[in-house]
Amino acid sequence: MIDELLSIQKITRQDYLIFSIFECTEHGRELLNKMLQDTYMEEPHAMDSGGIELAFIDGRRSWFRDVLRSLNFTKQKLKDENNDGSNPEPKQWRSE
Repeated sequence: MIDELLSIQKITRQDYLIFSIFECTEHGRELLNKMLQDTYMEEPHAMDSGGIELAFIDGRRSWFRDVLRSLNFTKQKLKDENNDGSNPEPKQWRSE
């Protein structure tokens, strides 16, 4: 189904790759959870270095926000496709 969403351009190639890496396997889900926990549990840094360390941590967190947004977007598209009741015929048999 994820391949179909990519082919009809309902998701981007980046959404496809992120979903494939972090959602399709138990190892990917475990890795993402560990990386998120490590990043958010980091001890706060002092502002002695002019905020560079704080900006670095915020940059890492921003990347994770983007990954999570992409995962949620793709999950919603998959849910929308699976719940489309307009045609009782299975998706793989419909000609579009």
